Parts: sequence; C-alpha cells; structure tokens
Amino acid sequence: MTSVRFAAVALMLLVAGASSADLLQSVRAGDADTVRALLDGGANPNSRAEDGPPALYFAAIEGRTEIFHLLVEAGASVEDASGEDWSLFGAAVYGGDSDLVTWLLERGAPGDGHANLWHNGLRGTPLRIAAHRGHSDIARLLLDRGADVEAEAEPHNRWRPLHSAAWEGHAEIAQMLLSAGAEIEATTRDEETPLHLATRKSRTEAARVLLAAGAEADAVTRHGSTPLHYAAENGDLALIALLVEHGTDVNSAGGLGNPPMESALAAGHAAAMNALLDAGAQWTLPAAVMTGDVERVRQMLADGADPSALGQEGRPALHWAIIRGHLDIARALIDAGADLDATSDRTFNEYFRVDTALSLAAERGYADLVDLLIAGGADLHAPRGFERPLFEAARAGHAQIVATLLANDADPNAAVWAGFTPLHYAAIGGRADTAALLLDAGAEINAVATYPPKEGPVQHHPATPLHWAAELGHADLVALLIERGADLTLETRAGVTALGIAAAKGHDAIAQSLLDAGAVPTLNDAILLGDETRALELLAAEGLSEASEHTSLHLAVGRGISELTRALIAAGADPNEAPQTWPGLGISGTPLIVAAEGGHLEVVRALLDAGAVVADGDHLDRNALYFACKAGDLRIARLLVERGADVHATFRPYDGTLLEAAVGSGNVELARYLIAQGAEVDRPASYGRRPLSLAGVRGDLAMMRALIELGADPNAESRDGSALQRAAYAGEAEAVRLLLDEGAEVNARRKGATALHSAASIGCADVVRLLLERGADITLTTDEGWTAADYAAMRGRDDALQVLLNAGAERTLHVTAYLGHLERLSLFIERGADVNAPGPGGRTLLHMAYVGGSIEAVRWLRERGANVDAPGAAGCTPLYRAATYGHTAAAQALLDAGANVNARAEDGGTPLRIAVEYEHEDTAALLREHGGVE
Repeated sequence: MTSVRFAAVALMLLVAGASSADLLQSVRAGDADTVRALLDGGANPNSRAEDGPPALYFAAIEGRTEIFHLLVEAGASVEDASGEDWSLFGAAVYGGDSDLVTWLLERGAPGDGHANLWHNGLRGTPLRIAAHRGHSDIARLLLDRGADVEAEAEPHNRWRPLHSAAWEGHAEIAQMLLSAGAEIEATTRDEETPLHLATRKSRTEAARVLLAAGAEADAVTRHGSTPLHYAAENGDLALIALLVEHGTDVNSAGGLGNPPMESALAAGHAAAMNALLDAGAQWTLPAAVMTGDVERVRQMLADGADPSALGQEGRPALHWAIIRGHLDIARALIDAGADLDATSDRTFNEYFRVDTALSLAAERGYADLVDLLIAGGADLHAPRGFERPLFEAARAGHAQIVATLLANDADPNAAVWAGFTPLHYAAIGGRADTAALLLDAGAEINAVATYPPKEGPVQHHPATPLHWAAELGHADLVALLIERGADLTLETRAGVTALGIAAAKGHDAIAQSLLDAGAVPTLNDAILLGDETRALELLAAEGLSEASEHTSLHLAVGRGISELTRALIAAGADPNEAPQTWPGLGISGTPLIVAAEGGHLEVVRALLDAGAVVADGDHLDRNALYFACKAGDLRIARLLVERGADVHATFRPYDGTLLEAAVGSGNVELARYLIAQGAEVDRPASYGRRPLSLAGVRGDLAMMRALIELGADPNAESRDGSALQRAAYAGEAEAVRLLLDEGAEVNARRKGATALHSAASIGCADVVRLLLERGADITLTTDEGWTAADYAAMRGRDDALQVLLNAGAERTLHVTAYLGHLERLSLFIERGADVNAPGPGGRTLLHMAYVGGSIEAVRWLRERGANVDAPGAAGCTPLYRAATYGHTAAAQALLDAGANVNARAEDGGTPLRIAVEYEHEDTAALLREHGGVE
C-alpha cells in the first residue's frame, strides 16, 4: 500500500510541481514517504522557512533522522544549514538522536560554541541543550570530545550546563558534568547555584547528587533565598529532610531577613513548618503571628522581641496579623509599639503594591482592625499621600469602613495614576453604597481618568465613574449617579457616551434609563443603539468628528447598516481603515472583515464598491474571505471571490486554509464552491491536517461524502495520521465506517500505530469492535513495540481492552501489570523481563499497575525492585499517575514505599495539583497528609 501511495504522490508532483512549502510541511510532520516523493518531484532540498532555517534544521530538531538523510542525499547543504539565529548541530542535539549527532561531529560540526535554536528560546552550547533535554548519551558524547562544561548560555543570564541539568532534574547528567569538572557553586545572573535551581523546582534526585558532591547548602541568591527557603516555600518535605541531613542552617535568614519557617507559613505549609521545628528551627515573632498563637506572641514581646520585626515578603509582623485577621495579636503588637504606618520593604509599584496595616485592613473589610489602627494614630494618607485605605474599601464595598475613614478626614477626591478617584473604584466594584457615602462627602461625580494616555491612539475606554458603571452593567450605581447629577454628555475618546457604552455591552435597561434621564446620543451612540435614522440625521447635521472619523464606519458595518455605511464613506470615512480591536465596542479587524464576520452581505458589497481591499487581513493574515468561510456564509464568500479574493490564501500561524475554515463551518455547498474555484481538496491545512481528516474528526458525514466525491483521498496522511486514524481517535464510529466503505486502509500506520491503536487509546469500544470486524490486525505494534491492547491498558480503558482481549489480543507484559495478574507477571520476570522496563509512553510496569488500580501488583513490583519514582511520559511518576486517576490505595502503597510526594512532572505539576484538578478529594487529602504541595 505504501509503495502504491508513494507512486501516486510522485506522479502527482511530477505533473503539478513540488513546492518548498509542501516539503517543509512534510519534513515537520515526519512524513518520510511524502518527503521522498517531493524530492523526486523536484522540490528544493535546501528549502527554507520564511526568514528562517532550512528543511534540514527541522528534520534535525524533530529527531527525523531518516528524513535528514533523505535531504542530504538529495543535495541539501549541511554547511549552509546554520545561521546567526539557529544552529543545525544544536537542533540535532535538541532532537536527541545520538547517531545523527555523531554523524555531524564526524563531518566537522563544532561540539562547542553557541547553538541557538530558532523560535525556541533555548540558547547556549550544545552541551547545555543536551543537559536541558536530558539526553545523557549525547552529553557523554560531547564531553568525551572536550565540550566546555563551564560555557555560559548568554552573558545576561549566565546559565551553564549544570544549571540546566539541575533545573530540569536530570540527576545522571548533573553527576556526569560534576565528574567532568563543572563548578558546583557557579551562579546565574540572580546568583542562584545549581542547588538553588534544583530545590526551586523540587528536583530531589538532582539536589541529592549536588549535595553529595559538596554543594553549599546555605548559599544565598541575589534576592536573599537559600535552598531551604525554596524547599520550605514549596512545602517539599523530602527536600527539607535532605537539606537538613546535609547540615543546612534551619534558622538562616539568608538575605531575606526571615528564616525558612516563615516561608513555609506564608505559603500555608504547616507540615513543612513542623518539619523545620523538629529540625531545630527557632520561633520568630512574625512566625508566631502567622500561626495566630497570641500567647506565644505576648511572651515573645515580653521577652523583648521587636514589635515591628519584618517577616516573609518584607512585611512587618503587624501586616501579617492584619492579613490573617488576628485582632488580639494586632492589639498586642500596637500596645508594644509597632509602627502603624510601616510598609513592606520589597514592593515595586509606587501606588498599587505598597501596603500599610490600615490599607490591608480596609481592603479585607476588617472594621474592628480599622478602628483599632485609627485609634492608635494610623495615617490615613499613607503611603506617599495616596489614600489607599479609602480606595480599597470603596471598591470592596466596605461601607462601614468608608464611613469611618471619611469621618476621620480621608479625602474623597484623592486621585492616583491616570486620575482615578475613590468614586471610580466604587463604580468599578459596583458599590452603590460606598459611592453614595463618597458623594455625600463631596466626591467629584464627573472626575475623568485619562486612560489611555492622551497621546495614544483613539480608543474606547471608560473615563468617568458613570462610564465605568455603564460598561460593567451596574444599574443601581448608574441610577445613583444620574440622581446625583452626573453629566450624561461626556464622551470617551472614541466619541461614545455612557449611553453608547451601555448599548454596546448589551445593558439595555441601563441605556433606557439614560435616555429617560435625557441623554442625547452622539453619532456613535446612535449606531450602537441601532438607531439608523438618528445616526443619518446626526451625520448630515454634524459630519464626522475627529473621533467618529476613525470609529463610526467600524461600528456601522459591525451592525450591518448598509445605507449608513455608504453615507459614512461619502462623508469621508476610509473603507480601508486600519484594523481595530476594541472588545468593549465589539470591533475587531478592518471594516470589510467586520462586515464579513457579521454576515452583512449588503454592507460587504457597499465596502467593495467603495474600494475596500479584498486581500487585507488581520495580524494573522486572516482576510474577509476567511471570516466568511469560518461563518459558513456562501453568499459573502461568492461575492468576495468574484471581487478578486484568492481561494488559495493561507493564514498564520500554521498555514491554515480557506477550505479548512469552510469544513469547520459545516457548510457543504461552501466547500464545494471553494473546490470548484480551485481550492485543493487534499491540501494540508493547520498542523498538517487535511480537510477530510478535519471533517472526520467532527463526524460530519455529509462533508466527508462531498470531499471524497470531489477527489479527497481516504488514505492521504496528515501530520498526525490518516483520516481513519483521526476519526478513530475522535471516537466517531460512523465516520470510521464511511472511510472504510470508501476504501480507507484499515491497517494504515503512522509510526507503526494504526486506527485500532487510536480507538483503544481513547477507550472507544464501538470503534475498536468496528475496526476488528473490518479486518484490523490486532497484532500490529507501534515503532516502539506497543500493541493496541497496551495502549488501552496504558490509558485505563477497560471496555476497549476487554473487546481486544476477547478478540484474542496478547496479554503482554504491560497489559498483565495493568490487569494485576501476578502469576503471569511472575512468569515474565522469571524469563528475564526487566521490572523497570519502559512501556507505552515511557510507562513502567509500576505505572501500569497503579493505572489499573491493583494494589497487590504495586506492592509485588516494589518488592522486586521497581523504581517507585521512575518518570514516565511527560516526567510523570507512578504517584502522579495514581493521583491522576484517583487511586488512593495505590497512592498510599507508593507513599509507604518511599515515593517522593512532590516529584514534579515536566510542566511543573505535582501529584497534589493533579489530584485537586481532577477533584479526587480522598487522594488529595492523603497527599496533603504526607506534605504534598500544589
């Protein structure tokens, strides 16, 4: 079948010609057959991405060694495949194929020096890339050839290979680098050592290697943290124990001024705090405050503790008393002389991140604490004259606190950045009660906040409190402001009053209340209200203002008002006005795009008649025809094509096509029209997926039949497999049936996987059964050697697995572990099977046992040496997988066996985080008991 397909592709390309874009797409998709056919059809083996690297680079970085050599044999230049912003050798190292790396080294590739990766962000030497990716065989190869273990990635960050290995948790590579002479205390720009990075990411094994090699356990970063601070902040009990074992100072304040115990408390990790206390940590006043232990606080104050002592985040102890709502402790601190107006010493924004005790209490609604602080003499105007307590209380709706602050001479017209006042804050928060108090105290009802800056582009932004209340739909607040005399005529810089804002946001009742109060619409207000007659009258009487010149046309076309559209253009509005994106007014794109997306045929016609450029697109090159296709609007699509729109146009970022958009809309006649106009029925679209595959995933049988009738090949491969494989993976049984009826090869393979693997992996028993009835080969394995039954077991798909087993699927080693059949497991092990052998997706037998929920199998495997923390796919350990599936008993068995409760996956997730995400409450509770962190 492959040879037939290859010949067909080659013949097609000889007739039609082979494009560079097709070659690059096939290389990136890993489609060796198509690459071969394209090269035979005349495609340039040195084809490059726009302003980017050549095909060779993409083959290397994706680990496509077969394709790489196909390109070289066809004449691709290895010497010219690197550029200033990318390195072919670095790409090969990233891809992880040691044979390819060796091949390049033997041909003179530099094993050292900078090796930037295009659009990746990873920079540095090849050794650093190998360390980052965890390719130990390549790291060894580079070291054997003299790679510099101390080379820094870039002067501005100073990361070395050892830093990357520690950060990513690659303990074996870290050991390798240390043995090669890597400096164990080398620091990054932030003065973080490899040990800091390992502890910050909870990489226990990497930290163990570093500490065993003599890493300084109490090293301090530029920001003042020690490794123990990081471990405490993460609540990582295993790392805390490891650092204590290696002599870390549990009371070291580092450069932060507070010990690790406070870091644990601030993050809410009581178990970590207890572990530190058990290791000899001493109580500090802020720590006692955070725990709410009033007697301990009083005793420490009596013993001479400084009542203004700074704790975690540079906050005084009094701040922590306010944050935790401890009135008695706050009173004790004040009685002992705490500075009521002290601010945190580590804040970075003059207005919005500088707290005082009073602002914290006001924001949180602690009226009793506010009274206590004011009685003690707290400054209402601190910090820096900014009345933050009043602002925060107004926005949060704490009326009692607002009244108290005003009674104590807080300024109701205090203004901050861009002119916002407490009344603006009350309007934004929808707090009519606090707004009324502010107005009673003399707040300026029409205060204007000048955001964005006056020199910026014309935009829609609320300016007065009334604008904000109308924008956010706070009807009671709008009514209050009207009653109190707010000016209804004030406009935003887009020429819109509160009336237009309410209309744009769909707050009809508010718009009507403004009209009832005498609001007079502007031109843009009238458009937003849908009052075409009034808009035409205003346009005739007043023409276009500076604001409406750039906004009115977008608003009119967005609402499908064709007569007004023509009138605005006649008055001077530009039909090719630059794309605008104002979500508050419902505007996005050029006028033509807005009209096409809204389905306004006559408006589209009016714009085209006035000279609108049909090809103009947005920031992703999506033009009006794309939006018409996406909406499934054949009328507008036909008009645009008649006026010159190109049916072959593509859009970013993944070379999407118009036919793809039409297929997604479900409009069969539109798809037929585009194909009749020249759109290629089998052209790969976004992510290399073909239209038939996209229709199959949607289960759109009518669209599938039309595409096949018009020439779509049921066996054409997409980047992620054939249409049959994609439909099977989507669980679309009828789409699978249709494809098989139309000649789709039931055993078509991608990386060895078939549609049966796809159906098994999602657990769709109906599709599995259908494929077997149509001749699917149950014995076929992926390139990695895994059967469909393995895939079903790997994902815990019991129904699909049972169908496969009933049909005669072999009970492989990993399926046996999933099923928990100990006798059969014993036979495998006795015959030499590796108890830690990786299975589907990198999962070991232990992974499979806990996915299946077999506690006996978990314990049996542990007794025989199974690695309890072996990372599988995406770096997930067995405990992570147990947490994913909510197998609490399996999780308990793993924890009893010493599993690291906070071992992180590649994305930084922990077992507790995934258990919480999937709402496995019992499993989450167990993990918390063992010191788990999110």
